[in-house]
Amino acid sequence: MKRKLGIEHGAYGKKRNYNPFVRFIVLPLTVLSLFFVGIGIYSFISANSIMRHKPKQLESFANNILPAYSVAYFTSLDGNTSLSGWFFPSRGVSKGTVIMVHSNGNNRLQYDSDTVYLYDYFINNRFNVLSFDLRHSGNSSGNLSAFGYSEWEDVLAAISYTTLVTSSGNIILYGFQSGVTACLLAAEKLMLSAYNPESVPDNITSLPFNHEIIGGFILDMPLASSDDYIRYHAIKNVLAGEKLMQYTIPVAVRLSAGSQPVLS
Repeated sequence: MKRKLGIEHGAYGKKRNYNPFVRFIVLPLTVLSLFFVGIGIYSFISANSIMRHKPKQLESFANNILPAYSVAYFTSLDGNTSLSGWFFPSRGVSKGTVIMVHSNGNNRLQYDSDTVYLYDYFINNRFNVLSFDLRHSGNSSGNLSAFGYSEWEDVLAAISYTTLVTSSGNIILYGFQSGVTACLLAAEKLMLSAYNPESVPDNITSLPFNHEIIGGFILDMPLASSDDYIRYHAIKNVLAGEKLMQYTIPVAVRLSAGSQPVLS
């Protein structure tokens, strides 16, 4: 008579029971996670492409159509970006200086040669004019444009340069489209330097001027939110830009520029 084994079923002989609930939850969550990771990666790739657009070169035209000027060279507040522009002295005793800040994808000649009429208007009304190329545009250096989220450093450097070449303490910031963002962020940094200095870097608090130097703004074609400038480019230039990407790419641009808040 054959002896029966004491253990009839080993551990490996048992069937594993999978909870259907786990399959219905884990799989969709995994797919959703991969989807968001993919969106994030594509957003940063697209933002990088938009920010590294080919800079617009200065239009070639005869210098004799320009009012009397001196060439302006100075370094952005980041200490690495060389900026180039023109300084036009006022005709008569100066009432202040207008600093013109062009839009993304443009240069100091916001309206090409027609910009000269703006120069003439201001200097004839006794204002100096500083018209310069932001980073990654015209004759200035820099590898990318950030729709104002980095260019505010260029604006503060322009104000600093102006204080060196003129005795006037009245600055008018004239921003065009995304240049509006750069102007307002520069003013905000100066305000924070005065009232909450711990929130801004030392290179801002050490500037020899404060927010009171800004006597006014001229805002040309401002949009409701600074991100709207980026959203427009996303819709126009990025695959699926009209869908989700128009909302994620502005976030990627802000993070790439090291600036989180939305300026409205």
